[in-house]
Amino acid sequence: MDLIPYTLTFVLGLFWNVESGLIVGSLVHLGLLLFSQARPLILIQPEDSHTLVSLQCSSLSFPGVEHLRDRLAASESGQKAIILDLALVQSVDYT
Repeated sequence: MDLIPYTLTFVLGLFWNVESGLIVGSLVHLGLLLFSQARPLILIQPEDSHTLVSLQCSSLSFPGVEHLRDRLAASESGQKAIILDLALVQSVDYT
């Protein structure tokens, strides 16, 4: 995933000009970083008696919480219990 902004920076810097390549590469890298924070990977495993929801990210920020809330609301099915597994999450944004 990190090769995308690096390759884009190199190609634009080589064929266009260096300044534009650096700016576009930095913006693409920033966009990828913000997208990964806003949309963390969430695995939902329905079982017979419960639904296991596990996050596959190291930190949970405010936009990620909104995405998690939407996914929890979508996976809610009747009276089954929902278990939220935060074993891989090391830091949580308290806002």
